[in-house]
Order: sequence, then structure tokens, then C-alpha cells
Amino acid sequence: MRSPRAVAAFLALLILPQAYALARQFRLGFRPLGRAATRVPLSWDMFATSIERCGLTWSPPAAAPSGRPASLRDPMPRLEWDIVGDSAEQYEQMGRMGCARAAERARVELRCARPDGTWEERGFDCP
Repeated sequence: MRSPRAVAAFLALLILPQAYALARQFRLGFRPLGRAATRVPLSWDMFATSIERCGLTWSPPAAAPSGRPASLRDPMPRLEWDIVGDSAEQYEQMGRMGCARAAERARVELRCARPDGTWEERGFDCP
């Protein structure tokens, strides 16, 4: 059985670096639900990746083995996460793949949330 001192020392080794990193983030201006934190070594988001999330739609719907999806979300099971890309360009590439299955001239629309909190809308016609 471990002694209480050994357990306390182990917990301190886990907690103190995280508490120090969080305190540094607050000193650098981080506020919960405010602007993004300034990244510092040992912080919880040190390895986080900034991604763009986009809603992708085809008008008229593209053909797929699961039917004729009008959006990237349609062929996914309702309880699953959407397909995620790192950038709007990856979503554009997925839209072009759907264009290859479109039986008629279709329009692809993207509405993207950027990592800085802004929104971008773009679209293109399938060749």
C-alpha cells in the first residue's frame, strides 16, 4: 500500500505544472468564453490544432450509394459527428468529389467557421 505522502507527491507532480500553465494563460489575458488563450508550454491546449468547420451542400443533390445527399451531413448516421477537414480547401475537394457524381450541373456551397471566430461563404459550379 502507498503512503499518503507518496500519493500527495504524485498528485502534486500532475497538478502543479498544469496549474502553473493555467496561471500564465490568465496573466497573458485569457478569460473563459472570451478570446482564444495564448499558448504556453505545458498548457492543456499545447497540441491543439486550429481547424475550419464547413457546411457543404450540393444543389441539386449529388448521387451516392446511400441515395442523393444534398449536404455532406446527409449520408452520415444521425448520432455521428460530421466529416471534419482541417481547411476549407479540404471541404472544397470533397465538394468536387461530389461533383463527379452529379448527374446534372450542380452548385456547391460552403459556409465555413474559421478558427478566429469569423464566417466565410464560398461556392462554385460543378464542371
